[in-house]
Amino acid sequence: MTNKEYVTKKLNEIIDIYDDIFDYLPSPDAAEAVYLDKWHIVDFRDLCEKEFDKNSKVIDLNDN
Repeated sequence: MTNKEYVTKKLNEIIDIYDDIFDYLPSPDAAEAVYLDKWHIVDFRDLCEKEFDKNSKVIDLNDN
C-alpha cells in the first residue's frame, strides 16, 4: 500500500465515523459541528491526494 493509499484510507475511515454518528448526536449544534468537521476532513483528504499526485514522478524507462 502506498502512502497515498494509506492516508486516503484512514481519512475515509474518519469520514465514515462522522457519517455513522451524525444521527445520534445530542443537539442540532453538535450535528452542525460534526457536519462542518467532516467536510474539513474531506477537503484535507482531497488536498493530500493532490499533493501526493503532484509529488509523484513518472519514470520513463526509455529515457537514458
